[in-house]
Amino acid sequence: MSTEKIEYTYEEAKEKIEEIKRETIKTYEKRIENIRISHEKEISLFEKKIEGLENQLERRSLALKQAKSLKKDLDVEKKKYLEENSDFKKKIDSQTMDLLEIMNQNRDLRFQLEKSEEKEKEENHNMNDANLQNLRSSISEKNISHSRSLNPVSKTQNLVKPDPPVIQISKSNKSKNENPQKESQNQTKKNKKRFLFWRKNSKKK
Repeated sequence: MSTEKIEYTYEEAKEKIEEIKRETIKTYEKRIENIRISHEKEISLFEKKIEGLENQLERRSLALKQAKSLKKDLDVEKKKYLEENSDFKKKIDSQTMDLLEIMNQNRDLRFQLEKSEEKEKEENHNMNDANLQNLRSSISEKNISHSRSLNPVSKTQNLVKPDPPVIQISKSNKSKNENPQKESQNQTKKNKKRFLFWRKNSKKK
């Protein structure tokens, strides 16, 4: 393979070198421009990423501030609620104690009332027994006296007397509003009427 030898004059060689130099510079300038454009694109992408991160950081910072403010408000509300709840609990405890005291008083009053009712029933029962005994004694004495006045006989002669009327005394429990004394008086009047009726019939015989 033969190589053709080209001969240049000084001027031609100088011009050729300048041309090669210009071409080389153009080539490198183009490469540099491409690299610059590529780097600018990368830088732009990084700047956008950085801007996005900054915006995200700003939003998070704002959210953090809002969260701190909200937490502060919640702490205030919590403290207020605890204070109100404490006062309400104290009121409930106080009312509960008052209610327990009232229940105890009602229980004592109910116990006293039951005792009083038992005592009243016992007194009424005793009063009825006493009235019944007195009435029986009075009727017995009047029967004897009346029988002697109607049948004057010797002491040795047997005295035949009709059976006295049966006197019924109700011992049923009285209601709270009834007057035991008045009831006893009414019963006494009834017994007297029976006795007078019995005595009238005895005279006819």
